[in-house]
Amino acid sequence: MSYRGMPNWPPAWSTLAIRSKPGPRGEVGTLEEVLMNNLYDDRIFMAILYEGYRYLGCLIFDDASFCFQIFAFLKLNRGKQIKDIGDSDLAHTL
Repeated sequence: MSYRGMPNWPPAWSTLAIRSKPGPRGEVGTLEEVLMNNLYDDRIFMAILYEGYRYLGCLIFDDASFCFQIFAFLKLNRGKQIKDIGDSDLAHTL
């Protein structure tokens, strides 16, 4: 998956919580929530739980139709580890 030729998975994780160390990187945490905004049909917002903190990430796509397919897949995988989601082979489903 990519946006303008650059890989978009895993997203950069950020939080509003005041912490002394930077947020996590990579395929970490458990997927809690997946959202799309009706203003942007090319973005998926994700919330994960990692080491007791909630982090947010955003996936942006070139193709809105593909974005919606990934959104549907992610919604079905809430509660799973991000690493396991990232390891999924979607070639046969999309």
